[in-house]
Amino acid sequence: MPGFVPADPAEFFDPARMRIINAHHEAGHLLLAYYFGFAISRYAYRQFGRDLSAFVKNKMNPEFTQADAAFAAMAETQKLLAGELAGRINAGISAEQIVLPVKDFAAVSRDTPLRKLDWESDHKGHDTIRVLVIAHGLGVAEWWGWICEQHAEVANFLRVHWDKVERLAERILTVEPYSNDDERRAGTPSGHIEGDDLIRWCREIGCPVRDSRFTSVSYPAS
Repeated sequence: MPGFVPADPAEFFDPARMRIINAHHEAGHLLLAYYFGFAISRYAYRQFGRDLSAFVKNKMNPEFTQADAAFAAMAETQKLLAGELAGRINAGISAEQIVLPVKDFAAVSRDTPLRKLDWESDHKGHDTIRVLVIAHGLGVAEWWGWICEQHAEVANFLRVHWDKVERLAERILTVEPYSNDDERRAGTPSGHIEGDDLIRWCREIGCPVRDSRFTSVSYPAS
């Protein structure tokens, strides 16, 4: 069973590897978003201080959200966990770990009530914290086991479709973050990939779709 660790590994912040690891991280998100039929807006770079990052903007299909809220929450959870896992696999780090960036991590156990978990405000956007928020919304009693179960399913899915993650990451890496030296100096990358292109890549590569009734469409970035 996977275990929890308090922080992302140092490898994730190695400047020489960060962009490649992040491309696989976002490819993991993209693969699951496409699989579940999420609407996909764009892939875009962003910079915080000296750290270059990126994200795939997407949202759930309202049709299956309204039809089955529990399934929609599971799909969102698995999409979030897929990014962390794909980054770890590419970096050669154990995939049997889940980052849990909460306060007093050493005191947290499977018996800790979900409502007792607390985290710093700058971690509220972390994928695992977003999963905890979903678990809270669902009223999950045994959050530890529930997250581990979702993690195991995603890990198996990525093992089966790892070639798709690699090929999506390769295409993502063809798009440079900065269009000129001024952007690089200012730390304002404009490189991006529109949703139509991301969906086309998924189709060309042969990424799986869970239910043909719910397929990804693009929507404009705000």
